[in-house]
Amino acid sequence: MDVDLKQCESLLSTIEEVSELSLLRSYRHQFQQAFEHSNLVYDVVRSNEIINKMHDRLIKRSIEIAEKEMIGEGLGPPPSPYCYLLLGSGGRQEQTFGSDQDSALVFADVASSEDQLLAQQYFMLLANKIVQNLQSIGYSPCDGKVQSNVEMWCKPVSDWINQIQNWIEESNWESIRYLLICSDIRSIHGDTSIFDQLQNNFYRLIEQNSHVYQRMIDNTVHHRVMVNVFGQLLTVKYGEHYGSIDIKYGAYIPFVNAIRWLSIRHNIKATSTLARLEQLYLKKQFSDDEYLQYRRAFIQFLSLRLQAGFVEVNDYFESYSMINPKSLDKHQINQLKKNLQVGRKLQKHIQYFMRHSSR
Repeated sequence: MDVDLKQCESLLSTIEEVSELSLLRSYRHQFQQAFEHSNLVYDVVRSNEIINKMHDRLIKRSIEIAEKEMIGEGLGPPPSPYCYLLLGSGGRQEQTFGSDQDSALVFADVASSEDQLLAQQYFMLLANKIVQNLQSIGYSPCDGKVQSNVEMWCKPVSDWINQIQNWIEESNWESIRYLLICSDIRSIHGDTSIFDQLQNNFYRLIEQNSHVYQRMIDNTVHHRVMVNVFGQLLTVKYGEHYGSIDIKYGAYIPFVNAIRWLSIRHNIKATSTLARLEQLYLKKQFSDDEYLQYRRAFIQFLSLRLQAGFVEVNDYFESYSMINPKSLDKHQINQLKKNLQVGRKLQKHIQYFMRHSSR
């Protein structure tokens, strides 16, 4: 094991004992520097695993610090069991070094409406502290306001279930987007039985309202793969990123969206794309060749997302999604073109599947 990998693993262990946010940020810096100099960069799946382990430990420790702050300020411990949730790339365990916050909070129902109101107030205060703590160690706020300190994403479990039902009944672009976001939810801290209750009801309601699968298709294929029918890369045509390729929205997101839709359709509760791929394969939704093609394509998209890098802006770590093809060697370009064609094939597959399964 190389020295820098040992340092990464040592830092991961140390994070769990840290009690100061400034130290958490320092350890995050040290981890990122050690990672960049380790042999991990040559193992994409392992790289993704250890980067997301870092994020999980930083986030969980930030939550624990926020809980202690609430007690220290005389607000007491949580009035009911709760669970802190990650969504987006955090829910899928696919964060890069510059991922922002995507989070939610669910808490157990309490006896009276008065107690429920007090619990809601408490958990909104707690969520605000958690979000602020995460900002202080470099996680930028979510541009789309999918965040635990926004009331829509901080509710008792019964209200969460009602909200999901309402989104299903509305079935407009925005409500379908929220349903797709919820399918990526993963528990990071707290009482997992509450999370299980929420997730089980989510899939139950989706299954009972099967018309929603069709409504999800438009959102799912909204982002097109950045390759044309002739296998040519579709690059940015103007502006500061002229000639670059958008690896996030032109490769990674279209692929993730397609696999997510298939997973919802087949009641697969795993959230990471690699785990979803494997379970779809085990359910015989892909042939051996298709599974290997899809897995290989996704791993390259993960690799290029890491290669695109990140930057520290206004105390936040932010990811790049643009890559200049000139920075890639001939083999990488050829593989990317092939894998993007695989992505196109996957998008067509789900559209064909939906048309024929609805007959």
